[in-house]
Amino acid sequence: MGTKGIVLYVFAFMAWELIVGVTTPVETAAGMAFGMKNGVIANAIGKTSGAILAFLLGRFVLRDYVTMKLKDNEYMDLVKDSIAKRPVRVALVWRFSPLPEQIKNFGLAILPVKTWQFTVAVLSHGFPFTLLWTFMGNEMGLLVKGLVDGPSKVLKILIAGVYVLGFFVSPSLVGLWVKGLRDEKMKREGKTKKE
Repeated sequence: MGTKGIVLYVFAFMAWELIVGVTTPVETAAGMAFGMKNGVIANAIGKTSGAILAFLLGRFVLRDYVTMKLKDNEYMDLVKDSIAKRPVRVALVWRFSPLPEQIKNFGLAILPVKTWQFTVAVLSHGFPFTLLWTFMGNEMGLLVKGLVDGPSKVLKILIAGVYVLGFFVSPSLVGLWVKGLRDEKMKREGKTKKE
């Protein structure tokens, strides 16, 4: 594929992240096509750049539209307060949430989070998955070429880790955060009723 193919892939992946959002099959395919090293580089650049581009578009071009779409959400004021107190932490929890990728990118764009904070959250959340899906694609490519007989122990361990993260850690983080938002909402409603 060469350098031109990788550069073309990076730009296509940026557009994919911006428009579609589901990155797993794309990252896996890159592992098959480019191998582990070039696949990780291309995936990390394309995915991160696409997310940052979406964030910047949401902040500077589509802000009014995104604000309008999220204005009736009962938790947005609480999310704004929460993110003002702990921007990187809340942005990271937001990235782990089961929200669609566009909400993760465009939604954070209207909140008081700086671009560098968003980037730290995107890299902290996304890079481990980039490694996993690229590794999986690379192994599938080796399997198709007949160079390996089956999945490696490393891949099995990585997949087990994703199960734990996806089914226990991530939902727990998001659930505890949402519970905190609900508790804060109840506290505010209690103060409003007393006044």
